[in-house]
Amino acid sequence: MLRRVAEDNVRMPDERASWNQRYRERSPSSLEPDPLLVTSYEEFIQPLFPHGGIALDVAGGVGRHGRWLAERNWKVDPRLELRGPSRTPGDRRPIFDSGWRI
Repeated sequence: MLRRVAEDNVRMPDERASWNQRYRERSPSSLEPDPLLVTSYEEFIQPLFPHGGIALDVAGGVGRHGRWLAERNWKVDPRLELRGPSRTPGDRRPIFDSGWRI
């Protein structure tokens, strides 16, 4: 068990660097919601909440999913954004913020 934890800790910086690189080089299509979200929403969520609801957007990045939900009458709280090296104070990429808070 301890060996596994040590191996994971060694790999983590490489995985984080890989993710940050991918985040910096993302394509404009990454501003569109993930197809899995759209399909799951239409099949499971929308029938139960036809008039919207409240969503907490955890680690939402640029806010593509929060924005998509807000367009469907959901109140989205994006407070739990985990900003690592991929989000710096000078980063001008948009982060969706509905202004609504839980």
